Order: sequence, then C-alpha cells, then structure tokens
Amino acid sequence: MKVTLTNSAKYGGEFYIKGQEIEVDPKHVPGLIIDRVISPDTEVPEEPVETDVNKMNLAQLKDHAEQNSIDLAGATKKEDVLAAILKAGEGNGTEPQGSAADQA
Repeated sequence: MKVTLTNSAKYGGEFYIKGQEIEVDPKHVPGLIIDRVISPDTEVPEEPVETDVNKMNLAQLKDHAEQNSIDLAGATKKEDVLAAILKAGEGNGTEPQGSAADQA
C-alpha cells in the first residue's frame, strides 16, 4: 500500500525523505506508525482472516466453532473439531482432504 512519510526513514534497504510517497507491505504499517515514520491517522489494514476450515489450525477451529455456536461435544483433536464444524454446515462446503492424520 502507498503511504506518505512524515519523517525521513530507511525502509526495505532504501533511504526515503520526509514527504515522499512509498509502497510498503501492509503488515508493516503498525510499526511505521509506532516509529512515527507515517501518520497515526493512516488506516491500518486488517489481516486477512482464514475462512477455509480445512486450512485452520486447532485454535482457529475452536474459535470458529465458538463464534458460530457450534457444539463440539467434547471434541479436542483437530480432526474431531473439524468434523463437528463440517457436520454443522459451517465450513466452506468441502470435505477435508487427505487422511485424518494429514489434518493434524
């Protein structure tokens, strides 16, 4: 994303001067604000949220289930939690790929 520098700074191995507009990685924006290199009014982009339950880790799956009021019925293993979410119809509509061991 493009930002305008409020102070001179080094970014990506290059030195830039105050007022210059440069392209930065959106994940660096919060740090650049803290370092007073860009304006605190700069919109901080949200990190993309993983929506494919087949790609989520166990913690993400449990959060997804809680946010969508899915009863996990005591499931603690990733493959069991994933199965409960898919059974509830809250996944992306696809079945997990590979064996249950591959999902761990």
